[in-house]
Amino acid sequence: MKKYLFMTFVALITCFISNAENENSGLINEWGKMSTDWLTNKIYVTVSAGKNYSLALTTNGVIVGWGDNDDGQTDTPEGSNYFVISAGNRHAAAIRNNGSIVAWGNNEEGATNAPPGNDFVNISSGIDFSLAIKNDGSIVGWGANGDGQTDVPEGYDFKKATAGGSFGLALKIDGSLVIWGSENDPDLYDALTNMPSGNDFIDIDAGYDHCIAIRSDGTPVAWGGNDFGQTDIPVGTILYEVAAGAWHNIGIKLDGTLIGWGANSKGQTDCPQGNTFLKVGAGRQHSLAVNFSGLSAQILADKTIGLYTLPVQFLAGTSGTNANNIYYSWDFEDDGIIDIEGWGVNSPTNFYTNGIYSVRLSVSNEENDTAYNLKENYINVMNQGVDADFYANAITGVIPFSVQFNDLSANVPQYWSWDFDNNDSIDSTAPNPSYTYSSTGTFSVSLLVSNNFGAGSGSSFDSITKQNYIVAVPAISALFSVDKTKASTGETINFTDLSINGPNYWKWDFNNDGTIDSTNQNPSFAYSTSGYKTVKLICGNEFSVATNTQFNLITITTTNHSLYVWKSGGSVPPFDSWLTAATNIQDAINISLPGAEILISNGVYSSEGYSAEGTNVFSSKHKLKFTGCGNVTIDGKNIMR
Repeated sequence: MKKYLFMTFVALITCFISNAENENSGLINEWGKMSTDWLTNKIYVTVSAGKNYSLALTTNGVIVGWGDNDDGQTDTPEGSNYFVISAGNRHAAAIRNNGSIVAWGNNEEGATNAPPGNDFVNISSGIDFSLAIKNDGSIVGWGANGDGQTDVPEGYDFKKATAGGSFGLALKIDGSLVIWGSENDPDLYDALTNMPSGNDFIDIDAGYDHCIAIRSDGTPVAWGGNDFGQTDIPVGTILYEVAAGAWHNIGIKLDGTLIGWGANSKGQTDCPQGNTFLKVGAGRQHSLAVNFSGLSAQILADKTIGLYTLPVQFLAGTSGTNANNIYYSWDFEDDGIIDIEGWGVNSPTNFYTNGIYSVRLSVSNEENDTAYNLKENYINVMNQGVDADFYANAITGVIPFSVQFNDLSANVPQYWSWDFDNNDSIDSTAPNPSYTYSSTGTFSVSLLVSNNFGAGSGSSFDSITKQNYIVAVPAISALFSVDKTKASTGETINFTDLSINGPNYWKWDFNNDGTIDSTNQNPSFAYSTSGYKTVKLICGNEFSVATNTQFNLITITTTNHSLYVWKSGGSVPPFDSWLTAATNIQDAINISLPGAEILISNGVYSSEGYSAEGTNVFSSKHKLKFTGCGNVTIDGKNIMR
């Protein structure tokens, strides 16, 4: 039977059930904090557990809910047209037969604002957010996003996704893992991103702060938070299905028996006995399982991907009643031809040439009970080794220059070695790393990829170096000068660009009023009004932009003008009225042009620091006319009066 399992913190399991699998149904066992007796007289195909509540799907596609209902999470939608269910923390979701999503329960973070469309094949609900897989292999996320948990990875090569406490975990078609979220908890982020390597994963699930995955040979691996031993998998455990609770896990072994580990404060890992279990779910402090009384079959393989010629050793498991003496019939290519059969043939080996193969196993017992399992597109065999290639999202930029590298290597590499600055030192072993260049220069980038699919399957490696691939440039600095800082209205002023590090465009604002007056590199300009002038230059290129603003850089006066000085003036350049007069004589001199008249009104005027050889109170470099208007005294500070 083909299974698509997406687990969550408290959902913990979402199941895709095809029509062929509906015959594998049964009663529900529940243990831990919750206990429900009235469900024992109904037949179900799968279960999903949330925070103190549960969901189950009947054989005719009806959703049943029980437990806490403070947010309406067990007020399940009506109808009998559902094939996927997922219980989140306080909300739940399901997929109808037409591929559309319905969600209900708590909606504080928009968790029930399901996306539109009729092309969804699976769904997983976590703490106030959900993830869904579309039939094109892409992931969609919605709801809470405080930790980036709905910033899903791009691409169309995903076959499973699961929502954890504040993160997402996905399984790609090539058997590799991708994780994201938990951005605001550095310790948890480090623990979650410390994922196991490899391309041989077939199933995943996520709890509140931990993850679990199953390799093709049934070996489980777990990582992340471990405060309750939730990642301490019992030695020798082989599983074909698993559900991650908040801080515990429940797995199904090949023989149909259950195993649990992790937190057990409410007995949530005290699994019931028997070998008839087919589906499991794990909640916050309780667990569920579907107890099937008939015969069932499971398939594992020591490897599912490799190089031509690929030897694959299969391992079959049977569960249910009378599952001890079994007749096995294997069709290694699902072409209708039995390749090997017999009593007890549960671990055969087959050699594959290049191609993608489905595998079918049929089993029967002495009572003529039968069952089968079909693993579609299960074995992938390539006729050549890895072929290294990559690209970067940007190849030229300003330091510090952050570059995202993406592996494009063909034929499923398992290991990556990156040298980003051509210094023969390995900078990263991630498949799609990022790197920040802190110094300027031109850098070659090298990638070595390899794989090793196990004994007898061969291994391969390849490398590629892109010469002078990355160019890290310095940021632009905007600088300029003028040929004069004093001028009269209508007089031409020449501006010179002195910016460094290669700008290729310039925007001049000669009045700092937000209007661009020129785009020449070295423009000229004549002001039509008097006053202090602030000048702004914006320059840049495709990599950086810089701005230089020089305040009150230029003083503009009118030709043959009069400047006014008055103790009670407004001190507003160019001092062309008594109302705007300068309050001291030197200010008027500083902006004057040769031949200007300075009119001085009533008052005593003095200045320190402008005397020349102890004889003058004020200083000018050109000829001016001074006129006193009223009772004017110039105080030389006992030098001259």
